[in-house]
Amino acid sequence: MTNNVENVLGLIYVISWSISMYPPIFTNWKLKSSKAISVDFVILNTFGYFYLSCSYFLQYYCWTDKIENDDKPKIEKPIISTFDLWYCLHGFVLNLILLSQIKLSHPKWKLWNFHNDYPSTMSSSSSATKKYYSSSSASFAMKRQMKTIYYRLLVLSIGLFIIFSINLQLNNRNFGGLTNSNLLDYCNNLFILKISMSLIKYFPQMLHNFERKSTFGFSIDGVLLDTTGSIASLCQLFIQLNKIDSQTNGDTLSFTGAIMANFGKIGLSLVTLTFNFIFLSQWFIYKSNDDQSTLWKKKSDNKSKELPI
Repeated sequence: MTNNVENVLGLIYVISWSISMYPPIFTNWKLKSSKAISVDFVILNTFGYFYLSCSYFLQYYCWTDKIENDDKPKIEKPIISTFDLWYCLHGFVLNLILLSQIKLSHPKWKLWNFHNDYPSTMSSSSSATKKYYSSSSASFAMKRQMKTIYYRLLVLSIGLFIIFSINLQLNNRNFGGLTNSNLLDYCNNLFILKISMSLIKYFPQMLHNFERKSTFGFSIDGVLLDTTGSIASLCQLFIQLNKIDSQTNGDTLSFTGAIMANFGKIGLSLVTLTFNFIFLSQWFIYKSNDDQSTLWKKKSDNKSKELPI
């Protein structure tokens, strides 16, 4: 029974997290605009998924069952499933697609043709529509570049990734090959990078919504699905940890070791939940400004009040 619940929760969080990536892509395509998405958020998120994919792949395929040192307690294997691998790789690819909607959105690329982001290309549109989309177009172009602080943090994370990787190779030489302890240390470092990217990436999107005083174009469906996935992931992990506790007859050391081995998954879910609740609160606060029909009516009526970009 427990295994069935565990599998169902795993399926729920993988489906929820995977599907949560589609609404932003579809919304951008539908509106022919990616103005609601922070470029800093997407780039940081893409690298975060890269670090997480590397960590999950190594833990799933490179872990060994041999005892490394009789003098030290056995290192608990991190709880990684094929669900985790699929979710990470899938998320990484979809983030690349979302990034292409921002960086390759100009009609000249003939990929997404987001003419609403570039009003000068809207030759067949009405003057009202052009005026609506031309507001602050110069500032919009500037926002397509990463802000300096986020760019520097990204470069720092890449530098740390290179240092961690070199250190792993040096340790492998010293120990005559890859050991579970070295592997876990390296993967936990990648988890820290991923959690750091998650902590950082939400701030630019949160500030982007705040500056616009709007969540129009920012898919709330994706946030709800992301929240569902985080809750299901935590529930599944707690069930798995409870099984370990039962198998070790309540051995505190083993249970603590299992928690430490999986701190990355716990931390990642908690960070995601925290910021998703912030996004939901922004949606409720700005909801009165985000009625889509009202926005399009204002555009067509050519009123002087501009929409937030």
